[in-house]
Amino acid sequence: NDFGWAPNELIFTIFVCSFPVILDTCLKFWVFFCL
Repeated sequence: NDFGWAPNELIFTIFVCSFPVILDTCLKFWVFFCL
């Protein structure tokens, strides 16, 4: 049970850590192309 839970927790942690970076990058590209 613990072995099956670990990969899901790892994927969730990576998603939470990378989501703000992706969002910030998209926002910068959007501002760059609009201005």
